[in-house]
Amino acid sequence: MEVYLVGGAVRNKLLNLPVKDRDWVVTGATPEIMLELGYKKVGNSFPVFLHPISHEEYALARIERKIGHGYLGFETCFDSSISLEEDLIRRDLTINAIALDKNGFYIDPCNGIKDINLKLLRHISIAFCDDPSRILRVARLAAYFSHLGFSICHNTMKLMCDIVKNGELIYLSSHMIWRETEKALKTYSPQVFFKVLRECGALSVLFPEINSLFKINNYFYLGKSISLGESILDTLFISTYLTSEVDVRFAVLCNGFGILLNYKNYFFGYNRNYLLYCFIINMCKRLNLPIYIRNLILIANKYCFMINYINYLSSESINKLFDNIDVWRKPYILDKLCLICKLINFSYCGYFANDYPQGDYFKNMFFSLKRNICVKNIIKSCLNSNNIRNKLVSARINFLNNWRKIS
Repeated sequence: MEVYLVGGAVRNKLLNLPVKDRDWVVTGATPEIMLELGYKKVGNSFPVFLHPISHEEYALARIERKIGHGYLGFETCFDSSISLEEDLIRRDLTINAIALDKNGFYIDPCNGIKDINLKLLRHISIAFCDDPSRILRVARLAAYFSHLGFSICHNTMKLMCDIVKNGELIYLSSHMIWRETEKALKTYSPQVFFKVLRECGALSVLFPEINSLFKINNYFYLGKSISLGESILDTLFISTYLTSEVDVRFAVLCNGFGILLNYKNYFFGYNRNYLLYCFIINMCKRLNLPIYIRNLILIANKYCFMINYINYLSSESINKLFDNIDVWRKPYILDKLCLICKLINFSYCGYFANDYPQGDYFKNMFFSLKRNICVKNIIKSCLNSNNIRNKLVSARINFLNNWRKIS
């Protein structure tokens, strides 16, 4: 029985990057032997065990055979006769097919170390096409390693295009799509993830709403004509310098949907806000997005325009805006929304300013209002509960009117 460190831990070690999770491959063992040694079995499809002390994953060396569609359509074979090399060559990319033994020697049957030096993401074999989830994984790794200068091998990109053309992406679950997207959004260069998906044709299948943004011209961006999609991807990259929050980054990416629907004349004869709401809800349901991300996308698409022109709104409209974004219960939404507005200005014109006076004005107004209007005192002063709401709204509007005169 031999144990080897494999996968991302070895790759990151060679790149002098942080190692978060360590995965191990075990050869010359059986499930019975692992259980006798105190390992705990997890999963049903193939034997993966948790170490009794470190709780790291130890998997028996295995090989796979394609028997169906999608990333689950595999038959797995494992026994004590399967070698480490056989296990490694079934993996996706050469840089992920390197092992490290207990003596510190690297086992590299696919020349992954060479590709690390070349800064190249290269598939191992034609079996790469068997698993459509590898498109997402390669796109995510391209984003993760973009700041180091990595690129995707030309032949690997051709295989990714073939996977899309063969219709394999329809077998990906929403859980898989969002899991890889969320990881990509946490990288230094999340825009690369979406650029790679667009290059291989996967963006139109997985994110058709975002893909449609590339069909609209943005004539105001840095004085040149590019698509709205391209300018928003630039904005997504800028956002990485200002926030690490996934919901903000993804909301920035989705903020052109109102323009998209206007462009397609979907609002003719219909309620604009209702159609925009349905458009976003349908996307979020398909991707099974977390509710907090869905809500931020909805709020940003509906109210960013109003915040940009906050000085022109009446105090009544501003107070209603506070109600609509539920800022009384969730004051943290203010910072997120104002940051999105600040970034969206960049996506339209290409000029980024550190200051966003509309956002500062909006936030100062809210916190001044919250400090000076005491809801408890208003409740105590009202004998009739039906008047509480009216009196509270009236007090807030009066305060906003006075505050705006002296600000």
